[in-house]
Amino acid sequence: MSSAVSIAPLQSPIPNPSMPPAVEFLNVTRHFDEVRAVDRLSFTVNQGEFFSLLGAIGVREKPPVCA
Repeated sequence: MSSAVSIAPLQSPIPNPSMPPAVEFLNVTRHFDEVRAVDRLSFTVNQGEFFSLLGAIGVREKPPVCA
């Protein structure tokens, strides 16, 4: 006896222009002493979306900006 498993694909939410973004970074630059680690980073995350920033060693990176 075999059983089939059906998995529905994840769908991105359709951005709603009337809602403000959940997260918005505009031209963020981050320095550590003389090293420029982030140079003019910009991105927007709409409400209902999720995101992650991964660096060279994966998820152990520090965020570009600490709140």
